[in-house]
Amino acid sequence: MKIKKNIFNILLLGGTKRIGLAKELGRVAKKKGLISKIYTYEKNILAPAEKYVIKIKGQNWNSKNIIKDIKKKINKLNIKLVIANTDPAIDIISKLKYLKSCSLVSDLNIVKNCYDKKKINTLLQKYKIKTTASLKSYPMILKPRFGSSAKLIYITYDKKTVKKFCNKNYVCEKFLKGKEYSVDCYISPRFGVIGIIPRIRNEITGGESTLTITEDNKKIIGISKKIIEIMKFVGPINLQFIFYKKNYYFMEANPRMSGGVLASIKAGLNVPNLMINDILNKSQKKIKEIKKIKMYKYFLEFYENNN
Repeated sequence: MKIKKNIFNILLLGGTKRIGLAKELGRVAKKKGLISKIYTYEKNILAPAEKYVIKIKGQNWNSKNIIKDIKKKINKLNIKLVIANTDPAIDIISKLKYLKSCSLVSDLNIVKNCYDKKKINTLLQKYKIKTTASLKSYPMILKPRFGSSAKLIYITYDKKTVKKFCNKNYVCEKFLKGKEYSVDCYISPRFGVIGIIPRIRNEITGGESTLTITEDNKKIIGISKKIIEIMKFVGPINLQFIFYKKNYYFMEANPRMSGGVLASIKAGLNVPNLMINDILNKSQKKIKEIKKIKMYKYFLEFYENNN
């Protein structure tokens, strides 16, 4: 059977909570004259999702057969673009980067460096980037060295606790109170940095911004460009900073779209459009203006067996 050239199906890995992103992907594809279905690969097929995504049963992220399973679904469903929405999914896509649909992600070694807090902080400090890990006074926050989850984090004034936890599995740094920033960026494999949009994280729920405001902050944009160059990122990434005593300190890097990326999309950095353009080998325009957007995120109830 002959496949139509304008079919552009998209696969989200862990995307049932990204309804806004799915809607924007569908809108952009339609505007480009593409026929697109948005699929989401999920371990739990009962996970809530609306009419904007088609759920397909997936395996655990750590399954030995997951690479083979996802590759099979990419071929079967004629997937043109795969997008990671969870941290474990980034590793999966990086291992499939030889496929064009999975190409808009950083190399696997770069992804692994992002989730080793000690390694990325040491690397950035060599290039004179201020990081939260460079401050060691009390109170101290103790974080697991590996991963990006907010679990198993401790704040303490107790020296014995610090001595106990500050080992190869934990990093210890000063607990800072300041204005937090989330920075959405997109780096095209062919055209380089297309845009960088800082956002103030006014309210955070479950690790995600529920109230965020975009800001044309030249200082953070400059630091972000330097980090992108050092790390050699590709595709959508998110950087986090905290403003403390007139300085911006790097907190962490996520080589994927953030949960609050819709605010940056509305502010001018339309990541779905940029990703589709790159897959289609179209030219890209670098953003010149950052619109001031204030975005609220709210929760919506979902009912199972609601007969």
